[in-house]
Amino acid sequence: YRDFIIGNEPNLNRFWLPQFGPNGENVAARDYLALLAASYDALKAVSEDVRVIGGALSPRGGDDPRSSRHTHSPTQFIRDLGRYSRESGRDKPVMDAFAHHPYLERANIPPDFAHPRSTTIALADYDKLVLLLDEAFNGTAQPGADLPILYTEFGVQTHIPPAKLDFYTNRDIQAASDVVDEETQARYYRQAFELACSQETVEGLYIFHVWDEPDLLGWQSGLYYADQTPKSSRDALLDLPSCP
Repeated sequence: YRDFIIGNEPNLNRFWLPQFGPNGENVAARDYLALLAASYDALKAVSEDVRVIGGALSPRGGDDPRSSRHTHSPTQFIRDLGRYSRESGRDKPVMDAFAHHPYLERANIPPDFAHPRSTTIALADYDKLVLLLDEAFNGTAQPGADLPILYTEFGVQTHIPPAKLDFYTNRDIQAASDVVDEETQARYYRQAFELACSQETVEGLYIFHVWDEPDLLGWQSGLYYADQTPKSSRDALLDLPSCP
């Protein structure tokens, strides 16, 4: 396939504005759906073999137009995508697969931590995600429950040892970083792949990044340090079994 992911975390104001309309309505979902539909039609006109991937949602959001930061939870965003799809009367799909970014709230939370009573969707919330997709797109031309799912961003940050800090900038914030040791990162990454393999419609899990960002204000979830030498956690992913 030639895969195209349309947009990135449109449920966050960092990537999509506006999030809310004057009456608090979810205009981000409305406008993202329009982009997704237009992209689907344009790409399929080039080749039916192109696969259009929608969503790419952040795992959390506030759903509060009165907040100083305007964001939507993936739960509400998916529901509103479905509602706007029904209202549009569109007679064909808008995507061939659904992307999601199932980050946990903190680095020290294991991948099997679920959120049954919140609007967050992380790796262990697969059943909730499938149910939402089914409910959201029921009555539309868009498949829901059987839509292939791709986890296109997942990462666990590690502490950078003193011997490697010269390869990073903003070293003064290192002590305040949300990090775990490399042994924990390795264990969590293996758990994450085991979870993804157990989820029927999930097609892939992407670690974000391969290499650490050299700026410690960025993201240090890689299996390699900023100088591109491997962390001890890299070996945990060298012999992963194939999913059944």
